[in-house]
Amino acid sequence: MSISLFLDGAAGTTGLLIEDLLRRSHPEFEILQLSDDERKDPAAKRALLAEAECAVLCLPDAAAVESAALADELGVRVLDASSAHRVSDGWAYGLPELDQGAQRHRISGAWRVANPGCYATGALLLLNPLSRAGLLRPDAHIPIFGISGYSGGGRAMLQRFDRDGATLRTGSYAHDHEHKHVREIVMHSPIERKPQFLPSVGAFERGMSVTIALGREALTGEIDAATILEHYEQSYSVEQFVQVCTAQPDDPNGLLMVDDVVGTNIAAVHCFDDGADLTLVCHLDNLGKGASLAAIQNLNIMFGYPEGLGIGDQH
Repeated sequence: MSISLFLDGAAGTTGLLIEDLLRRSHPEFEILQLSDDERKDPAAKRALLAEAECAVLCLPDAAAVESAALADELGVRVLDASSAHRVSDGWAYGLPELDQGAQRHRISGAWRVANPGCYATGALLLLNPLSRAGLLRPDAHIPIFGISGYSGGGRAMLQRFDRDGATLRTGSYAHDHEHKHVREIVMHSPIERKPQFLPSVGAFERGMSVTIALGREALTGEIDAATILEHYEQSYSVEQFVQVCTAQPDDPNGLLMVDDVVGTNIAAVHCFDDGADLTLVCHLDNLGKGASLAAIQNLNIMFGYPEGLGIGDQH
């Protein structure tokens, strides 16, 4: 029998993609949704949510908190795709590749799962294997630079770029280093010092690059790129959605492009060594492994289905 799934807030980019993929290619979920007229009717929402076995929240944070509380009252499992519960007690953090299987086990038995942030996904996949192996100093200064496609900004940014894209270029933000993903990175990694995080948005729709510049002083010894890539391969050897890239870029200018991961649930990790410092890079799709496809992967883990069911390759 199929699992009844209440999709709460499917009008945004994350919710629209989840709905499309589940309806087209996932045979195990029956989607329950409110009509446009019922969306602001609390009684209609309560009645439909009471019929569900799981709710997926694709809402602004404040609304997600309210819906999660209602689901808890009704005894309904929840996957929250907002940022409201990523650092909350009682919620499993939905990055199954985080610690070689232990996090996957937590997700599978959880009643409340918080989908991770896109930038945090890239940063944690780069940092955590090094911390577990004792290669990274807990108090190290860690500068993180990220650039994402404009679809990560939701409907308002999509409309702006669709309207003015020809005149828009890359822009940076969160210059106070208080981006909401920073709390995730600190909480779900062993680092003790808040990283210096500077995100940007580019004039392309989907894709994300997360880059971490590691000075030698951040490491516990004489560690080169080959050592780091070896630890990545050990950490992700059984992970179908993390790709460890050991070859140099074949582009004549040395460009690493995000195109290969756009439309997929793949996170590709790299490490480069210039003889003095190390550069860690993770490429992912901000709407794929960074949002909607990660949500479907988590749903599959929660209900015991193969992790790739309903995800496929959206190229």
